[in-house]
Amino acid sequence: ELDDTLQSIMKLFTPVTIPINEISQKLMSRMTKAFLITTPDGRRFLKKNQLPQIVLKVETRNCKKNVSLVNNLSAFGIDPKEFAQKVQNAISTGATVIPEAPCCLGPQVLVNGNQINFIVEVLAENYGLQKKYINGTELGTKSKKGKK
Repeated sequence: ELDDTLQSIMKLFTPVTIPINEISQKLMSRMTKAFLITTPDGRRFLKKNQLPQIVLKVETRNCKKNVSLVNNLSAFGIDPKEFAQKVQNAISTGATVIPEAPCCLGPQVLVNGNQINFIVEVLAENYGLQKKYINGTELGTKSKKGKK
């Protein structure tokens, strides 16, 4: 038989005997999906419902110059200024933080050139992010065959 707490959760107000499998299925169906994100420095963020993805884009600016845009870093607890500094120092290119970009959670990082492959590598190695949380990895430059 269900006790008072389980009766209120399952919305059954008459004493009933229910199999344990059915109880666990109903409890799981009523729970909301949540993600616990732990940053390298030990901070923790709890995100409910759906976890946003880091979105990578390549845009062409004036005179056929490409820039790589990185969105939603702050959703994973990554400091955009620190990330931009790492990218700048590692590949000797310009990287700036745009504080309020449209269609983006938090600041956006703009990196000169098509640096998608390197950005994915930094996110995986330094921050431990898997590729399934990164959208736009296919936009990176393909290595030419025959060159070493």
